[in-house]
Amino acid sequence: GHSTGKVTVQHGDIYGRLMHSAGRAVAGHYKAEMQKALDFVRQRHDALALPYTEEPNVVFATSDTGRVRLRDDYQAGRAIGLHTAWLRELELPVQHLSAVRVAGQIAINPKAYCDALAAEFVRRGGRIYERTAVIDIKDGDMVRLRTARGHTVMASTVIQTVGYPLYPKVGLHLLRLRPTHTHLMAFKLKQPIPEGMY
Repeated sequence: GHSTGKVTVQHGDIYGRLMHSAGRAVAGHYKAEMQKALDFVRQRHDALALPYTEEPNVVFATSDTGRVRLRDDYQAGRAIGLHTAWLRELELPVQHLSAVRVAGQIAINPKAYCDALAAEFVRRGGRIYERTAVIDIKDGDMVRLRTARGHTVMASTVIQTVGYPLYPKVGLHLLRLRPTHTHLMAFKLKQPIPEGMY
């Protein structure tokens, strides 16, 4: 199906916020790391022969406050070498005041990517346990995972790929969690969707 896997260095108004709160060096470091991540995903797609499309990413403002924040982000991005464009109008049928566009981002199918990574992992000798609830983790030379069915799995490395961390001691991620919500809308369009990720 049509899934929306957006891989971009542009995350809302992060560059403006980082520039004001932490300075140019931190904002530049963030941009460099995000570019490395984007390049990594692109290279993995090439290596796994997975399709992707190169598209611009666009963040737009719908309020005066949003426009000011977006302008700060645009200027901060330009100051650290992010190739952005300031747009006054978009082809979107959504009211907006301005937008910032970053070219050269990619759209992927995240399900196909995860499936390919899992297959490569298994091919290299890894094991994946699906439908296995882990209820406790004990750290040590070997990490011990206890499952809901009473089994123990031992591993030198464990990767948690969940929205809510099971083992909150590492990185204090639990302290950074906050409840959020999102909306999904489905409808038929009378005209083609404009190019880009929004």
